Amino acid sequence: MTSRRYRGTCHCGNIQLEFESTRPPDKFRPRSCDCSFCVEQGAQYVSDPQGKLIITVREDHELNRYRQGSESAEFLICRKCGVLAAVVYSENTKLHR
Repeated sequence: MTSRRYRGTCHCGNIQLEFESTRPPDKFRPRSCDCSFCVEQGAQYVSDPQGKLIITVREDHELNRYRQGSESAEFLICRKCGVLAAVVYSENTKLHR
């Protein structure tokens, strides 16, 4: 199966994303979370357990990391432009740095 590569950035380009997947675009079904943070952001998410995501941050001090109540997800938000760029999720464990 052919791998597809999708690229994106936050508005100012500080957070850059490269997502690779063998799934065709029409097979993704964006999901919405109903927590107050995600609703306020208007966030929708896609994932592919067999895919690959590379996140590059130009200026790390301009990256805001927010963890929700259970600490199973870390939201990556650009301090410069305010865009929620990605969420890193860890199943059945808490994230640790």
